[in-house]
Formats: sequence, C-alpha cells, structure tokens
Amino acid sequence: MHSKGKPGRSLPLRWQRRETEFQLPTFYNFPPYFTLQPNEETQQRQLELWRELVLRYCQSKRIFCVDLQSDAFPLFSNTKIQRSLNMKFKLALFDRMASHGYAGWQDSSKRTALVFWRSLDDWADAIYTWAKQSARDDAVMTLDELATGVETRGQVFHQMDSSVLERALGVLEQRGKVRGLSCARSSNRA
Repeated sequence: MHSKGKPGRSLPLRWQRRETEFQLPTFYNFPPYFTLQPNEETQQRQLELWRELVLRYCQSKRIFCVDLQSDAFPLFSNTKIQRSLNMKFKLALFDRMASHGYAGWQDSSKRTALVFWRSLDDWADAIYTWAKQSARDDAVMTLDELATGVETRGQVFHQMDSSVLERALGVLEQRGKVRGLSCARSSNRA
C-alpha cells in the first residue's frame, strides 16, 4: 500500500504533490518570490529557497547547465501567476549559489551557469571510486568515454555535462589522482 506521508511532519519546504510531475514548493505560486526583495534578510531567505528549488529540480531532471538568457528553463517562469524572474534576480541567485559551491559560471559572460547538485568533491569521489573498483585507475580515458561510455552506464556521473566533468576531474588532478592531457578538440564543419 502506498503511503502519502505522515500528517504533522514538518519539511523545510512544503511541496505540492503531483504523481507524474516535479513537486513544486508552495512559495512558487506566491508572486513576491519572483521579485528580488529589497530587505537583505528577506532576500537571503528568498535566495536560499530558490537555491534549494533549483538544486532539487536539476537533480531530478539531471540538468547540469542553465542558460540564463533562455526561456527553456521552466522554473524561471510561472504562467499560473504570470510571473518570471528577471536577469538581475537570476544573476543574484547563481552568484550566491556559486559563492557557496552550488554553481559555477561556464565563462566570464555569466550567460550559462553550471549547477552542482552534488559538490565537485562528491563528483570527483564518485569518479575515482568507479575507476578504482573497475581497475581503470591507470587507464587513459577521454571525457566522452567517462561521460557516455558503456563502462560508466549506471554510474551517477554517466551523461554528465562535459564542463562539470572537467571541473570534477580538476579536483582529482589537484589531489594528484589523475593527470589531464589536453588535445585540440575537433569540429565537424562542412
């Protein structure tokens, strides 16, 4: 028998229950949460709620990159209440996430944010553990083999975005566990 949860149980956020969709927190339907609040304390709490929402959503959908200038990321607009986050809000959110290790910028333009719903240390540990357990810790592998190879199917880092994968491997390189070899990327231009 399927349990719907225990009454009176408190959660950090109250989540709306839908069987087939991502469960959105109740604040998502409250218009003021789509406007960056001027009061510093209120704004910090607001950004914390949004951080948690973005991380949970990205983890549930295995999203590693968010284009802040695109309308494709569904959390940034709520058609039910006709509200959207503006660019200033998005930048404040992802700057805060980056300052706490939950995100990084793909480049200096701050157009695309990398989302770390696991810390880079956790990703690095998962990759290294897999390499040791599969006796691949002395092997030469490409980013593509790590991210999409047959050997990594079923691993938490399988299908990881290459930018996040490179940063996780950078952590391992800093620890002296891997050595990165660079090569020119080829492009298929007709």
